[in-house]
Amino acid sequence: PPNPISMLDLIVSSLRFHPSLLVPAEVRDAAAWEAANAGQTGHTILTAFHADSARDAYRRLVSMCHLARTGLSDELLLEMCAGAWPIMVFKKQLKDNSRKYMEIYESTGVENGKLQGQMLYRFVISETERDGHGHVVKVHGSHQKVGTISPGLFVRLRDNGTPEAELYRLFPDACPEVEANEK
Repeated sequence: PPNPISMLDLIVSSLRFHPSLLVPAEVRDAAAWEAANAGQTGHTILTAFHADSARDAYRRLVSMCHLARTGLSDELLLEMCAGAWPIMVFKKQLKDNSRKYMEIYESTGVENGKLQGQMLYRFVISETERDGHGHVVKVHGSHQKVGTISPGLFVRLRDNGTPEAELYRLFPDACPEVEANEK
């Protein structure tokens, strides 16, 4: 028989215990709405779901939030998701069946209904090896830093316990002095 307890039930129940970290394994439905709400109230949310890119993940989250039938606009839901998940990591299975983290994206908010932010890291494919039959056997590439975190994210990470030295190691050109109202 199917389990009567849903991911939505688990998220709602777990919030009663005041977790500092919430990790729903995978959201596929209205549970995204509860996870977004939890992310808006100071809980760190780590979850997985299917999307075509890091930026597309926000559109996907909005569509799943609509399954909760809140009646909220796409723009408001996008703002909630951008705030709840300021960092989006996109992983993909490549043609050689390896799985690579392809993109790490920071969302800085929504302006005129459009997601704002920047790519932080990207996996750049340099070569694709094929066998004698033309089948891909190995994809070569490297992770490249292509952007830096916003002052708001720097402050948010620092204030939530990430050592400043570690932030500067990962993002040497980060500038926390300009503490815009992105916190």
